[in-house]
Amino acid sequence: MVATALTSRKIKLDWTDTATDEAGSEIQVKVWNGAWVKIGTVGQGVRTYTDTVGINPSTQYTYRVRMFRDINSANAIYTFNGNLNDTGGGGLNLSGSAPTYADGGLAMTTATAFQSSSTSILDTDNHKIEFDIKIRNAPDGNWRKIFGYIPVGSDRSPGIWMRPSDSKVHWRYDPANTGLNSLGVTGDGGTAFTLNTWYHITGVKKDNNFKAYVDNALVADVPVSMIKTSGPSVLWFGGADVTIKNFKIYVPDVSNWHNSNTVTTPAANAVNETCQ
Repeated sequence: MVATALTSRKIKLDWTDTATDEAGSEIQVKVWNGAWVKIGTVGQGVRTYTDTVGINPSTQYTYRVRMFRDINSANAIYTFNGNLNDTGGGGLNLSGSAPTYADGGLAMTTATAFQSSSTSILDTDNHKIEFDIKIRNAPDGNWRKIFGYIPVGSDRSPGIWMRPSDSKVHWRYDPANTGLNSLGVTGDGGTAFTLNTWYHITGVKKDNNFKAYVDNALVADVPVSMIKTSGPSVLWFGGADVTIKNFKIYVPDVSNWHNSNTVTTPAANAVNETCQ
């Protein structure tokens, strides 16, 4: 990869890759010796990117890029058919006391809590989560959490709750607490889910977009935070009077990072750069 400072506030990236089956490329940057931060993605076959956001004169930037493929197979699978095991091959089995199984799934309550070991499986802005859910009891006036990926500084990256006042799902991302406020059968703010009825819910996050499906029908399409709060976390389940099964997490296959390239922007030149 080659990084070229076009001006003191604009850097152009160019790279080569022989892949023909990628869905796109992810670009990350670090300033001086700071942490890597995702700044964007490009589509299939694109091999160039121009960075203009937050670029400052006389500053060192290092870039890297990697290709990713579409989400095809689940990386973590919890059938909850009599056990807390991850059957997706990732070894993220859950622990917790006295699980109760009913209707082929895990019957959680407001007092239950189950979690995996720490993982980075959802430390990405491109993922899909799907599960079957049956809401057993009417709301009790409290927020009741179903699932959470909770890196340092956030309880919602994502977090999925039952709302306190109706039988709807609250699905949110930090920073800025974006996402769905009250997902029902027909969408955000739509008809509440019927008690003791199975539904299949899917959420797909792709960069700053989030789509929700109920029983395989698209019911919501909203903007969300990008970059979401990052870092490793446990996978946490529990705290709501619901039964869940076939809980699956999908993330895209990615290539290794291309060799990073470092460039230092020139000092600002008001005469030459005013009109650029």
